[in-house]
Amino acid sequence: MSKIFNAQKLFLFELREHIEHLDTEFPRILLKHYEGELFELYFDAIIKYDDAERAMSNLEKNRKFRKLFEKYNITVPFIHKHYTLLDYLCCPRGRLPRYNLLLRELAKYYPEECNYEVNSCLQRYAELLQQVSVRLREAERLS
Repeated sequence: MSKIFNAQKLFLFELREHIEHLDTEFPRILLKHYEGELFELYFDAIIKYDDAERAMSNLEKNRKFRKLFEKYNITVPFIHKHYTLLDYLCCPRGRLPRYNLLLRELAKYYPEECNYEVNSCLQRYAELLQQVSVRLREAERLS
């Protein structure tokens, strides 16, 4: 998760320069990061989530472990909320589709002369999401 966090910080740093001006670099930056290491990190986290969920479920059956969690109220601070550890591990699952929704919403506000570039990025991102879906089905089939 720390690798995702650090890659996400770099991604957000680059976005800050472009989001205020709503220039066409925004979708390109998103694609640059998600076609590279960030995409693989998220995919890896999504694949491993089921294992993490099973491990947490097994640990929760252990009375000592459950008491430890209850005693220290172990949560992960994230923005303005506190997540349980399992909630935190689930975050990457929703991130990829949310970026697709964000891009679609932003596309409504771009000038017409940018439509081709923005729509190309939207199409490429949809292809990336499709790859995730295919790879997840393949991983489930193999396990």
